[in-house]
Amino acid sequence: MFTNKNSAAQAAQAAQAAQAADEARTVRHAVANELVGVVGMLELVLVGHYGPLAPEQREALTVALDAANRASHALRARPGATAAPPDPAPPGAAGAGDRW
Repeated sequence: MFTNKNSAAQAAQAAQAAQAADEARTVRHAVANELVGVVGMLELVLVGHYGPLAPEQREALTVALDAANRASHALRARPGATAAPPDPAPPGAAGAGDRW
């Protein structure tokens, strides 16, 4: 099958690289899916679904939502992509939180 030890070593390295890439895609997908829930819940809180917020609470949750959106966009970015995905509707805007 292989003509020498170098070919076998190269095949083993290629298999390991492919497995590592597959595992990275799996983790990336799992984290991105969890972030959807985090973003959704933060949006619901910010639009007042669970009651009014003090200004300090709104500010802290907005910072958290921004960070979660940035992380989500980073996970969805692909090499060679020319633009980032569009931002979701800001809290309080028409359509914000409607998906829940």
